[in-house]
Amino acid sequence: MFENFLRRFDKQFNTLYQRYKRGDIGNLRMVKFTSREDGPGKEYLQNNRSGIFLDMAIHDIDYVCWLVGERPSSVCAFGSISSDNSALYRSADDFDCVTAILNFPSGVMANMEDTRAARIGYEQKVEVLGTKGLIQTRNMKASELYSITQNSCQSEALLRSSEERYVDSFPTELNHFINSIEGKEENLVSAESCIIAMEVSEALSESLKTGSIVRL
Repeated sequence: MFENFLRRFDKQFNTLYQRYKRGDIGNLRMVKFTSREDGPGKEYLQNNRSGIFLDMAIHDIDYVCWLVGERPSSVCAFGSISSDNSALYRSADDFDCVTAILNFPSGVMANMEDTRAARIGYEQKVEVLGTKGLIQTRNMKASELYSITQNSCQSEALLRSSEERYVDSFPTELNHFINSIEGKEENLVSAESCIIAMEVSEALSESLKTGSIVRL
């Protein structure tokens, strides 16, 4: 079994994971994950009724659980429909903006935001706070150019899609898949971690509908 959880194969996210595991920031206290995108079109939403947590946020959920190294003990979620395409999301019985809190047995807390129709490009960043410091990832841009004039300062725009953002992660993941089949590497994404990501996504979807804390 091999699952396409790209966050694990991204250079920034994987480096953050490795630095935390070697003790750079001490014991983990808080994780903040932000994902914003333009969002899927009408045809996709009409044919995919799984909801924002199973369709979009599950990748972030997997990364957070992998980073913490635990299955959450309880979760809660809130959502809204506030974009210019609000009618589209209502017709699909979905949300375009959600926030979630994951509580872990060790006391670590995770705060997640997933927003569609953001209109700013493809934004993904994570921040982890430990007892000895903090690590953050940066949003990916078309280039790192930064211009300064008498009247303004300007940086490049964000990338527009996940395909652009994770263009280097796909070959990394493919090579890992081949090496796993050949027995050269242990599969980075276990069946158990896939089940956990699904369970948490389902629990958050339930919390979103009921407004209640869901215990796992």
